[in-house]
Amino acid sequence: MSVSFQTDQQLQEITIRVSGHFDFRLVTEFRKAYNAIQSPKKVIVDLQDTDYIDSSGLGILIYLRKHFDCKKENIHLINCNSIVTKTFIIARFNKMFVIK
Repeated sequence: MSVSFQTDQQLQEITIRVSGHFDFRLVTEFRKAYNAIQSPKKVIVDLQDTDYIDSSGLGILIYLRKHFDCKKENIHLINCNSIVTKTFIIARFNKMFVIK
């Protein structure tokens, strides 16, 4: 389990990558990542290496959206496997985030 991130100050964009289980143990690392940039125009959460997300992980994503007061089109959850995608659909995250 780990979180890494990359910012593009010029584009005002941040990409956060989560590996392994996305759960409560990642909350501090995840918050450090999105605090690295002020008021981004776009937030990308790359879940290519995420094999599982629980309710804590879902809560972290909701807090991310509230933190930046973003609209749906400003936060993209990308590279989700079928298990993570199914969890997002059940939780109706497709109403709050762009899921690719």
